[in-house]
Amino acid sequence: MPDIRTLLENPPPKARLTQEEYDVKCLNAMMACNWSFEQFSDASFRELLDVGHGFDIPTPKVIKAWLKKYAKLAQDEIKQHLVDSES
Repeated sequence: MPDIRTLLENPPPKARLTQEEYDVKCLNAMMACNWSFEQFSDASFRELLDVGHGFDIPTPKVIKAWLKKYAKLAQDEIKQHLVDSES
């Protein structure tokens, strides 16, 4: 059995996020925290999101496009679920 102190002192490395995973996290945070689209154009906010990870920080236009994309995917999934339930 491994020593717990070793695990706490030397945690295993975390897998690096992809750009897409980062984008989804930004979108989820926006919705959970009720941020406006314009929040993503504020220089201080963008600086907060840019912590040296090398990801592109989304703009309000990009966030709106993602929201449309994921809303459409959710609608299609619901429609398919309803069709499957009726069969």
